[in-house]
Amino acid sequence: MAFEQRPNTGTLFRNRELASNPKAPNMKGDALLQLADGSIVEPRYRRMAEGKPEAGKFYSLATRLKQSRDKIGDQPPQIDDLPC
Repeated sequence: MAFEQRPNTGTLFRNRELASNPKAPNMKGDALLQLADGSIVEPRYRRMAEGKPEAGKFYSLATRLKQSRDKIGDQPPQIDDLPC
């Protein structure tokens, strides 16, 4: 049986491109999030390990929408549509 991602779950994998590009994120992944209106969005995540002398070691996370599966159509949600 193939892996099937369920709503409100995600996965992160080690980035194999890290050796060829030092600015590449350490880990990459995606998720499946179900919004309050029932629509499903698929964000992509990138995790980078960083460090500063004042703060020590920490991880930063970047996200962007991969695509949207909307009840109405395939249009991604607009900034004004997202809850604050």
